[in-house]
Amino acid sequence: MFKIGNNHSLGRPKGSSNKTTAETKSLLSDVVFNREQFTNDWHNMNAHERMEIRIKLAKYLVPEAKLSDTPIENHEEFSIDFKELLNGISFK
Repeated sequence: MFKIGNNHSLGRPKGSSNKTTAETKSLLSDVVFNREQFTNDWHNMNAHERMEIRIKLAKYLVPEAKLSDTPIENHEEFSIDFKELLNGISFK
């Protein structure tokens, strides 16, 4: 067990890479981010599956909206015609 004041080992130098972690990250990167395989999988997915992937990946690209404590004044009510919205979207 490591104790404060241990002089026997200084451990890994600050900023040096952990070999096991680097190898694991490389393996995961190849498995998860294989661009060619991902592209093939993408083309074999239906529209619903592709949308699920987009939704899951969006959180890494778009900042999460934060709730405000300030009430919104002078806001107008609005409605969205989802049928019209969906008709305007082309699925390939």
